[in-house]
Parts: sequence; structure tokens; C-alpha cells
Amino acid sequence: MDAGLLQLSTPSVAATGDFIGTLKAALAQMTYGADMRLFLLVPPHLNAELMLARDSGGWIVSGGKIGDAITMVCSDALTSSDAVLLDASQIAVSSDTFEFKNSTASALALADTAQAPGHLVSLFQNDLVAAKSERYFGLEITRDSSLCLITNITTA
Repeated sequence: MDAGLLQLSTPSVAATGDFIGTLKAALAQMTYGADMRLFLLVPPHLNAELMLARDSGGWIVSGGKIGDAITMVCSDALTSSDAVLLDASQIAVSSDTFEFKNSTASALALADTAQAPGHLVSLFQNDLVAAKSERYFGLEITRDSSLCLITNITTA
């Protein structure tokens, strides 16, 4: 996770082994209001486990949500044992403009999959054009207690 998002003053809880109990403990560390928009950011392996996990009341995750209030989001930026519970209504986000760039004088390594080494193709020699677009975002956490880091989380 981006070190700029989580500060030393960010609340955190260690998972207890009881997934729902851990979420309750994390919520107790946070400040939120009636307009809350709660999201649980989880690493890919935990996302897969949670999609199949059940408790005595049935499925833990249904339709991408835990209960009616928490939306689960999978993130590759998280380590294998951490999750972040956050209130998106307390995060200020700004979008910059799009940047579009073209190139006809580049050589690109083209492959069928991301793991394949690919072969080098000259755009100039093949009368091709490469297009790239970029969009930049900025965000600011308005209150440290609008999110909580959950460490050593499991579905057991």
C-alpha cells in the first residue's frame, strides 16, 4: 500500500481470527457519519477466499458487499496479510487532464501475453502509430480516522 496513504497516526487493528469481529473492531477505531461510504480493500488472495467464505448467517460477501454497508475491492497494492477499511466520503479526490501522445519512431516489444518475451517491431519501418493516454489523480485523506489498517487478516 502507498506509504503516503497510511500515516503513523492511522488507526490499526490486528486480526483476531474472527473476520466479522475484526471488522467491528476496525469500525470502532474509525470516525464516520450517516453519509459513510465504506470500502474494504483486500489483496487478491483474500478476495478469492472471502468470495467463498461463509459464517452461520450464510455468505460473508454477497454481490461484492459485506452486509449492506461495506463494498469489497481487490487491490494488488496490498501485502498478503493486510486490508484497509476506509470511508470514501472522507477522501478528497481530484482528477487532472488526460495526456495523449503518439509515436511513429519507436520500437515496441509485441507479445501475445504479458509473460512472453515478445519480438521487437519498428513503428517507422512498418508505417505504424503507437498511441498512449495518461490520466493523473490526486487524493487527500481528510481525517486519519477515516480509515483503519487491518493486519494479519484471515477468513478463518
